[in-house]
Amino acid sequence: MINLQKLRHLSCICAYCGKVMPINERTNDHIIPRSANGQTEANNIVICCQECNGLKGSTLINDFLEKYPEKAECFYNYLNMIDYQTGNSEYSDAVSEVLSESLRMSYKRKKHREKKLRKKQKKAANTISIKQEDIQDIEYQFELSRQKFYINELQAKILDYYLKHPDFSDYKTFAENLGIGKSRFIREICCINNLTGIFKIKKMSENGIVLNNFICDNIQNQIIKMSDSPNCQSFLPSINLESEILILGSMPGVKSLEEQQYYAHPQNRFWKLMGMFCNLDNLQELRYQEKLQTLLKNKIALWDVIQSCERNGSLDSNIQNEIPNNILNLLKQFPNIKTICLNGNKAYSAFKKYFSEILKDYKCYKMPSTSPANARYKMEDYEREALIKILEEVVKNDVAISQRKL
Repeated sequence: MINLQKLRHLSCICAYCGKVMPINERTNDHIIPRSANGQTEANNIVICCQECNGLKGSTLINDFLEKYPEKAECFYNYLNMIDYQTGNSEYSDAVSEVLSESLRMSYKRKKHREKKLRKKQKKAANTISIKQEDIQDIEYQFELSRQKFYINELQAKILDYYLKHPDFSDYKTFAENLGIGKSRFIREICCINNLTGIFKIKKMSENGIVLNNFICDNIQNQIIKMSDSPNCQSFLPSINLESEILILGSMPGVKSLEEQQYYAHPQNRFWKLMGMFCNLDNLQELRYQEKLQTLLKNKIALWDVIQSCERNGSLDSNIQNEIPNNILNLLKQFPNIKTICLNGNKAYSAFKKYFSEILKDYKCYKMPSTSPANARYKMEDYEREALIKILEEVVKNDVAISQRKL
């Protein structure tokens, strides 16, 4: 077998371009590069010019000749030249074995690159672009959310903007056009995420805030910071087309949020009062869904005035940065509702603040809160002057109690 010194001496032309080279311009090139564990032995070495050596670099010989097919003929002519000068085919046979190994390595590299490319394309599709079917799905859920009163008009405008700008580019200018600050914009996005599930899920924080793959990093960081604050999110309404009375609370307490149930605190007197009104003494002992169905059979719907807020604990006095529910849209969807009962001072004040324009169209009543925090009211007080008395008069179509009317 020929050694490297003799191979260098016999190689008067470049193995890749056929250029005639003086001995001081001849360089060793590894067929399988050293970066791929190629050995510095004669069967893995060809002699070439400096230009071709730099051009090939750490590329496998198969990939190099595939990229520059004009150099393939020169390469095989070079092998024949060495065989002719040595008088045997030992060198070309040895190189052929190395070429076979190089071909196998080239195939594995190609498959690896294709796999890596597929992952990159999949990631790009999930994080950058929205496919047409995704847009159609979002638009469908968006329209469904409009019809089901999940979102208010401001949130509807934000969703319209999202469909046109899925990366929320230039959202600060858009927020200014809406007349709201950046923090309010972020809170509205959080509400949309929790109410509709329209955005693609990227991460779920402990309090349920869903982050979107397409939202820019700036907004995501703000949402992450906000997720550490005491955020509260109200439930979807319990209502049907036969409902005539809508009872509105302010915002579910801590126990209710944990259980994801209206009035879940065991000391809250709401379900006991409802049981007395519905002539069902054990209403508070029924399962939650059975309680809701009982109220619906008696044409009573439940919801809250506030959609989301920041609050430490359960006290209404701690509520900050509140966002109202879209009660106007709810009333349009369920025209049989004629009476609105507001459970507590905060529900009353928030309703009057955000929906004063509809007071004249509905019979609205302010109720003493059934919360255990309202300790000055006892059950007999509720029976005498609060919820049951008013509900009975509403159902009987009696004259409303004037001192309870807003």
